[in-house]
Amino acid sequence: VPFPTCPKCSRYGPTNVPVGEALRLLVFLLCAALLVLGQFGRTFKDSERYGYLADIMPSDWAATNVWLASSECALERGVWLAVCEKGKLVPISERAIADDPGHALLLDLWSMAARSRATLPDVARLNTLLDALGLLALAGLLFSLRAWLTSIVLMWLGPVEYVGWMGTSPHWSYIGLVSMSAVLPIALAAKDLGLLSRRGGNLWIAAGLLFLALATLRSLNVVPHTALAPIATTANLLTIVSMAALGLSTDLKVVARGDLEVDAHHTVEDVGITVGEVLAEALGDKAGIRRFGSVALPLDEALVEVALDLSGRPFLAYAIEFPPETNPLGSPPFDPQLAEEFWRAFATAAGLTLHIRLHSGKNTHHIVEASFKGVARALRDAVRLEGGGIPSTKGTL
Repeated sequence: VPFPTCPKCSRYGPTNVPVGEALRLLVFLLCAALLVLGQFGRTFKDSERYGYLADIMPSDWAATNVWLASSECALERGVWLAVCEKGKLVPISERAIADDPGHALLLDLWSMAARSRATLPDVARLNTLLDALGLLALAGLLFSLRAWLTSIVLMWLGPVEYVGWMGTSPHWSYIGLVSMSAVLPIALAAKDLGLLSRRGGNLWIAAGLLFLALATLRSLNVVPHTALAPIATTANLLTIVSMAALGLSTDLKVVARGDLEVDAHHTVEDVGITVGEVLAEALGDKAGIRRFGSVALPLDEALVEVALDLSGRPFLAYAIEFPPETNPLGSPPFDPQLAEEFWRAFATAAGLTLHIRLHSGKNTHHIVEASFKGVARALRDAVRLEGGGIPSTKGTL
């Protein structure tokens, strides 16, 4: 049933707008608003939970930190897909190994448009947005193919799988990218079988090409232009400490050189001493700080409890045991038992009482990482300012 036509409304002659097509579009938009928008909005808002990490630690995914650095460089220098290091522009391919440039490019464009540096919540929002776009694109195509029930069921059950969670690594957007990639072949087949009109088929094919381009950009691997030496797991752990564990919302750079090819023990211990001394110096007389901090931090199957007291009395209680046959982590190999040596050196130099206890866990990497992050969170709470005097009846810590 056509709407009344108006010959003067189109330069090409009378125009008919089918009522049925308009109603189907309206029904689809209504279903999308009712079934998808609510979950999308909740997850989009929940991405703010990553905001508290922005000032104490980088992302767990190394490439994410490169994307954020690239967005800052885009804001400062107006360039894309590069990081600014000591006044030089370095392509992200030199820093992000085997990861897509799509995140970096979109975050760069966002930073330049918003005139602000991208943050971890922005990465989570971007992943959520792409997943929602993939869900709606696939559901919309099915609706156009008159598979109305399938489309509605997808929009009913799909939000739990598509936008029910989010993260800051590229993997969290893959379900949306796969759905986008499926639009083009389905549209081509549907047009060939006569399931889509000529105009509808052309529109969906054009949309499919755009979706495929976006999905390809987001999943394209970047190969480094130069040979990079393997990064030792020891260095990764020290990076966690130097960039995260203090939790003081300040910058900290640690440069450590040691005979890792022989033994990492002394390097790990020396870094613990150095970071502990820096913390003690930064806290000064500790006037106004909260002093105590504790947290039970889960990381997948691992659960580590940390409690500390900035008492001025060094003590370490480390209740994490690794069997002697535990395999080293990374290359060059890092003995997980060295984590205890780091914390002992750190607690002694910083003058704090530190308890680290493992409640459950099997994966060595998860256990070690949870202990470092647990200290980060507990220490952040302990150094919060909540008064004016020294938190001790003795008047000194």
